Amino acid sequence: MANEITYSISVGLSNGGVQDNYATGSKTANQTTAALVKNVQAIGTTAAGEALDLGSVITPGIAYFVNPDATSSSETIQIGVQTGDVFYPLVKMKAAEKAMFRLTAAPYAKASAGTINLMYAIYAA
Repeated sequence: MANEITYSISVGLSNGGVQDNYATGSKTANQTTAALVKNVQAIGTTAAGEALDLGSVITPGIAYFVNPDATSSSETIQIGVQTGDVFYPLVKMKAAEKAMFRLTAAPYAKASAGTINLMYAIYAA
């Protein structure tokens, strides 16, 4: 089969004289192995980041992430990779923000303060 995953992305900006709009329309992607993990995981401030539970997903592919915390605009979740017990953040999400991208490695996450729940779904590649 082909085109098992369907997605769309849109973003808009209107700030004084600066304006922008972008929408992909509907896009598709292939999935070789039929598997996914959908989870809410409590993320702490561990310096090396915390491995996200991949469930039955062996090779991660397209993923989306949501920081469902709507109460604190100063606390963030970072998503990245870990190499040799060092966390390298690649994405920073404020409260109520969402992100979607294709993973090339097992993801790790780290909260800026306290414990923040991270909602995510990772589709196998």
